[in-house]
Amino acid sequence: MRRFTYILTSLIISGLYIPAKAGDIVAYLSFGSFNGSAGQSYIETYLDVIGKSVMYAKDSNNKFRGKVNIQVSFLQGDSVKMANNYNLLSPEVSDSSKRADFIDVQRYWLKRGKYMMQLTVVDKNNPNGKTITIKQKVFVGFDMDSIHISDVEFLDSYTPSQQQGMFYKNGFNMIPYVYSYYPEKVNQMNFYAEVYNAEKVLGTHQKFVIKYFVESYDTHSKLIEFNGINVKETDTINPILGGFNIGKLPSGNYFMVVQVVDRNNVIRATRSFPFMRHNKGMELSMKDIAAINISHAFVSKFTDKDSLIEDIKSLHPISNFDEKDFAQKNNLVNSDITLLRQYFYNFWVSRNPSEPEAAWNDYHQKVLLVNKEFKSFHNKGYETDRGRVYLQYGVPDQRVKSDMNPNSYPYEIWEYYHLSDGEVDRKFVFYDRDLVSNNYELLHSDARGEIQNRQWQVILNSRSLYGQPSNIDQNSVTDPFGENTLDDFSNPR
Repeated sequence: MRRFTYILTSLIISGLYIPAKAGDIVAYLSFGSFNGSAGQSYIETYLDVIGKSVMYAKDSNNKFRGKVNIQVSFLQGDSVKMANNYNLLSPEVSDSSKRADFIDVQRYWLKRGKYMMQLTVVDKNNPNGKTITIKQKVFVGFDMDSIHISDVEFLDSYTPSQQQGMFYKNGFNMIPYVYSYYPEKVNQMNFYAEVYNAEKVLGTHQKFVIKYFVESYDTHSKLIEFNGINVKETDTINPILGGFNIGKLPSGNYFMVVQVVDRNNVIRATRSFPFMRHNKGMELSMKDIAAINISHAFVSKFTDKDSLIEDIKSLHPISNFDEKDFAQKNNLVNSDITLLRQYFYNFWVSRNPSEPEAAWNDYHQKVLLVNKEFKSFHNKGYETDRGRVYLQYGVPDQRVKSDMNPNSYPYEIWEYYHLSDGEVDRKFVFYDRDLVSNNYELLHSDARGEIQNRQWQVILNSRSLYGQPSNIDQNSVTDPFGENTLDDFSNPR
């Protein structure tokens, strides 16, 4: 899976942010796995160093240049399978105040399998700079017996070229776009990927189709205006170079999806790659909502305003940033019922253009379930943390409940084997602080974008201290006799 990492003083995966201290080097890392034509496999690393975070020194040409030392190793157990140690140099500049960002691409040929990648970065011109070391599990390579889609390399730009270098691949110079975040000023999404074993599986000189498109993060509904298609002839490796303009893509979380479809219209392989879009120019407006035609839409049968307001409130757990902001700013509950219908219809048609009513009905059944199971004294089920997580991520694969402990608060630990954005083995810890309301608050999760509390175990076991740990530096405790909070978190069952 393609990963995106923000490097400061530790490893940060897609969304978790740790502020840097002044003088620390700042860099962004992503990586992707690919196969070679003879069945070999390799991993590419894409590193973008922020020029302003690096010290520049004069070189032999009497100009200024940054120098960053990079050490990379790939381990299996205690065995180092490959290592690299090199200095990454910035472009030369005459004025050290004009320090541009600089990008590095490296390729490491490894046998297919799981590795621990360790990367160390240090600013060679900064004697007081920190040495930054990160570790990340990676899987390299794809088997040769079925059709696979490689990881994706998002691109800043690409140009035809015959001159091979670190940015060269399959006849193009490709400058990587290291991030999975697309701000308002970036309106073009380009990418490179590869399809493996199409010739072996589909036959020689057979035509097949590669489709790529954007879909909603929440409902996996395809956004038909953001898509592309390529017709290919089978080969051992079929490269994909594609993209589309995302200038009109609203703010939110999405997947860029790549599919291989055979001549019989059967999907043979699919890969999904998460990304985030911020596009203030496409934010919802009252004028846009009021212009939506709902004369023949399913919402025309919604005649009870109070019920419709309640239905709109229940959408909050799966609403994107703009929808939450729009609903709050415009106080929809005080709007007339026509505008409420238009907002509600727009919400669901944007997620499932072909069957918006079916999408709502499916979600509504889940809302009824969480309202029954997770309601508290003061909140409906969808307003609670457990209800929100259930509606956002689905049914947990494992759910541990413990409510008869003398030293810890009643708690639940939920485990998800796979989240829709590609994360694996993610857990959520909920606890009931007041012991009577059934309002289990989210205390800690290791999922991207969720609250992360390093003292969760201490807080959970501090019932006699009313939830406040006595030592702010204490991150863990030994479970009291008869209690298994740490084991429940490590091995939910």
